[in-house]
Amino acid sequence: VAYCMIINIGLAVFNLLPVPPFDGYHVLNDLVLKQDLFAQQRTARIASMALWGLIILGNYNPDLDIIGKLLNWARSGLIDSLLAGLKIVLSGMGLV
Repeated sequence: VAYCMIINIGLAVFNLLPVPPFDGYHVLNDLVLKQDLFAQQRTARIASMALWGLIILGNYNPDLDIIGKLLNWARSGLIDSLLAGLKIVLSGMGLV
């Protein structure tokens, strides 16, 4: 169960990257900037291809796994925050 939770958190963090076509791009665009980040569709395709290039490069050379390192950092911070929050709630209920 914990392994499935870690995978889901990793995918959620990955999906929130502010690069098209991920949801993070649309969230940043709609809530923060209220304008298009990329003026041209061609630029959006190039950014997407660059992201895929980083993912593939990381699979072939672990030293260059920028995306994996970023996701591990974000996932571990999120899990630590969730566990700290759970501990606070459980201690408030007198269960810890």
